[in-house]
Amino acid sequence: MECFDKKIILFTGSTHPPNIEAVNKIIEMSKSLNYCDEILFLVVGSIGDVFKGKKYKNILFTGLVEDITDYFKM
Repeated sequence: MECFDKKIILFTGSTHPPNIEAVNKIIEMSKSLNYCDEILFLVVGSIGDVFKGKKYKNILFTGLVEDITDYFKM
């Protein structure tokens, strides 16, 4: 079941160690949410490569994108 009425929390970053630590904290926060809770964490940038292949219920990793403008508009 998809949930399309979520609030989106955007995090962008590279694979810089403080960004990895921040995403690990996002993962911990997301564990306390139910699948269709109101929040979707959207992680954009090469930081997603560190977490590639892993799935989390309320986190979407895009990987590196050419233009982040549309993500800010969300």
